[in-house]
Order: sequence, then structure tokens, then C-alpha cells
Amino acid sequence: MVGTAVETCVQQQLLHDDPARQGRFRFRHALTREAIYEDMIAPHRERLHSRAADLLARSGAAPVEITAHILAGGRAEEAVPLCLLAASDAEAAYAQKDAIVLYLRALPHVTAPGERAELLCRLGVATHNAGETGRAQAYLEEGLTTIENPDGVVAARYRLTLGRCFWEGSRADLALAEYERARAVLEEAGPSSSLAIAYVRLAGLRRFNFDNQARLELAERARAIAETAGDR
Repeated sequence: MVGTAVETCVQQQLLHDDPARQGRFRFRHALTREAIYEDMIAPHRERLHSRAADLLARSGAAPVEITAHILAGGRAEEAVPLCLLAASDAEAAYAQKDAIVLYLRALPHVTAPGERAELLCRLGVATHNAGETGRAQAYLEEGLTTIENPDGVVAARYRLTLGRCFWEGSRADLALAEYERARAVLEEAGPSSSLAIAYVRLAGLRRFNFDNQARLELAERARAIAETAGDR
């Protein structure tokens, strides 16, 4: 039944093969798709999206595709954890743009202040890693103003990225403040990769001040911490 309907749509020049994905079809014109989509009543659209999400999940489709249908199907409680998990996997695979899409999909459905703050920070890190410093800075600043523990280890790790945003924006003074605040917190927590990064970035700032002795001492401290933390 579905095959016959698709074949008819292809014959009538409404659909054509998707060159990027074998066995998939797409509308020839975006306006045709929009007209058909908007002609459906909302409950029917939700049911179709929900069914599409289940079918895509069984077929092993990418999470970034599945979550779009789950959200459009009105299943936000189910979609948010999947978005966050898929975004973490995307970041680990250096697919920063996919991670950003997933975080942005989850964001409107996360209302608890603490959870939303951390989501904004995670979005900020992914956005910075994608090379969008200005957007990253805005997300991180908003997230860190409402994060549950602004002087905790989790916040300190995000401050390292915020400091980098300031540095790339030619505000070394603000970068230094964030790095020092992060270093103080991370120092108390003991040797870690994040603490080593804090010292690396502090050393980098000294380089631009031509303070070579301080730069060398900070870099040596970073190396020692990294060795203790087992971070090659």
C-alpha cells in the first residue's frame, strides 16, 4: 500500500529519489511538502511523527533524525534524554554540528533551572568546538549565571571554555579572570586533565605578555599535573 502510494507520487512528479540515501524519497519542492504538511490536523501529524520515530528507531536510523520525529510526535519527556545522550555521542565523534542540533532541540523542553543551565553550558562547549565563539560565549554566560553551583568543579570546567571565548575575542583580562577562578576550584579537587588545561591556558596568556619565566613555570606545572592525572 505504501509502495503503491509512493510510486504514484513519483509518477506525478511530487516525489523523487533522495540521492544521499538509498531507498529514501523526498519532495521535489519544499512548498509541496509544506502545503501537504500544513493541511493535516495537528493530532494526525503527531501520530504520523510518532510512528515514524518508532520505525526509524527499529531501522537503526541516526538519533538526530529520530529525535526530530519524537519531539514532533509530542513525546518530549522521552525525547530529551535521547537528545542529550545522542549529543554526547556526537561530540565524542567530533560531529559538533549534530550535537548542536540535538541540544537545541532539547532546550525548549528543559525548564528546571539547574538542568537548563547545564544544558546551556554543554551547548556552549559544542558551539565553541564548532568554531562559533560569539554564540558559545552567550550560551556559557547565560548558563553559568544560573548553574546550581557556580563555584563547583562542573562550572569550573565550563569556565575554561568561556575563558577561551574571551581570549579569542581579544579580552585577555576576562579570560584571565575565568581561568584563575577555574584553577582555584580545580586545584582543591586534585590533579585532573581540566586542572592541567587551566595551567596550559594561563601559560598561554603569559606568552602574550612576554613573561617567559612565569610562562615556563605554569607550563611545567601543567605537565606535572597531567602526568599525575595520567593524561598523555
